[in-house]
Amino acid sequence: MRRYVLRVVLVMGATFFLCSCSLTSVKRAKFLYGSDEATVITPITCSSIEYNLVEVKRKDVKNKAFLNALETEMRKLEPYEKTDLPREVDIRIKLIVDYKNETSDTLCLGGFYGTILNGNLMEDNPKLLDLIKSKIY
Repeated sequence: MRRYVLRVVLVMGATFFLCSCSLTSVKRAKFLYGSDEATVITPITCSSIEYNLVEVKRKDVKNKAFLNALETEMRKLEPYEKTDLPREVDIRIKLIVDYKNETSDTLCLGGFYGTILNGNLMEDNPKLLDLIKSKIY
């Protein structure tokens, strides 16, 4: 009986330890976002979202499950290679991702398409856009 109790305690302790350890290197995500359907005269850029978009909202997220999913989807981003098709992105979501090693990434997304990571145009990842929209809207 003692061995059984000891095993249960060890398993519970190991489970607690593993659950408390973060699987992600992301510390937090800070969002600035506005409506997908907001009408503007000129396209919103990553640097002008705070000034040119009406009713900008802010949100700070530290949920480990969300941050883990965010990091997983961000790793899947690949550079936009179609040089014959120029692309302008009308930004509606700006996300600053802070990592535990004190670095950060800036991810800017259009309301329906367009992805810019640290100033570089990337291929769209619909799953990433849906994940982010599910957290902020």
